[in-house]
Amino acid sequence: MPRQPLPPPILDLAMQDDDLMRNGSTKAVWALLLGCLLAAWPACSSGKGDPSAAVIPKISGSWELVATSSQVPGFQTGLEINLQQGQIFADGNFQETGQLSAAGMQQVVAVGTQLDPAGNITSVSFSGACGTAGGGALNGTLDANYNVKLSYNDGGGNVFSAATLLSSDLKTMAGTYTLQSTSGCTDSGTFTGTQVSKLSGTYTGQLILPDGTTDNASATLSESSATKFSANLIISGTDNTSLTLSGVVTGNAFSGQGTFQSSSVAYYGYFYQTIIESGINQGLTQSSIYLVDASDPNILVPAGTLTIPIPPP
Repeated sequence: MPRQPLPPPILDLAMQDDDLMRNGSTKAVWALLLGCLLAAWPACSSGKGDPSAAVIPKISGSWELVATSSQVPGFQTGLEINLQQGQIFADGNFQETGQLSAAGMQQVVAVGTQLDPAGNITSVSFSGACGTAGGGALNGTLDANYNVKLSYNDGGGNVFSAATLLSSDLKTMAGTYTLQSTSGCTDSGTFTGTQVSKLSGTYTGQLILPDGTTDNASATLSESSATKFSANLIISGTDNTSLTLSGVVTGNAFSGQGTFQSSSVAYYGYFYQTIIESGINQGLTQSSIYLVDASDPNILVPAGTLTIPIPPP
């Protein structure tokens, strides 16, 4: 925020009598005035301090907070978030406040992943460590010194809290979380937070279709805005067809709807990355999307994992 010019002090010219002139105080008064105008001396300030010290950084947007449970070995909960941040209108511009929030399925989605000892994902569920599906609500604060305090209610009676420090580039955070109140679940652990990029790329692999057949699929993902995406699928094998899904994105999670064989279908998906452990591509990062058939939202059916092929070295 640019420094605002300070108003000049009001001088009582009636005080400039012979005594004032004789003792040289006039020179001191004008020296003080000049200092206030040119250097904004603290002695002339209004008591508000340096406005730049109160600037709150902007961190709204797509985030993933990955909580690693210390109670359930190998289990992580990804909180996929479209983070909202309050604003005020001041000095002719919108400025961020320290109020953070996200609520509802389009702003918070919990994705649970089970990891093997090597850190590879072996299963994915659309629920957190306490088994609660859905979004819940996240609230928090951010100050000008990058201190972050968060509280997450999973919607099932479990409330978690965390305090951490935002990185200087505003893209990451890390800390611990604890359970504040519960309906019977016990969980705590560490977490990392990362700003996430838009979904993109072409992913291939085997996909279980709504008619029960398994075919080769190629899915090209694109994200037109912070919350909307589309996936164009080319199916080859038993069913030679195409399928277009359109829907919403929350962090690294997405949901899309389309039509397959004249019937409406819906999918939930999750983007994640792993490190290849063996073979000629050992050590490289593999980008994948995990899909479930959500045509019946009460019965999520695993549909398969598609990956971006890595060319041989």
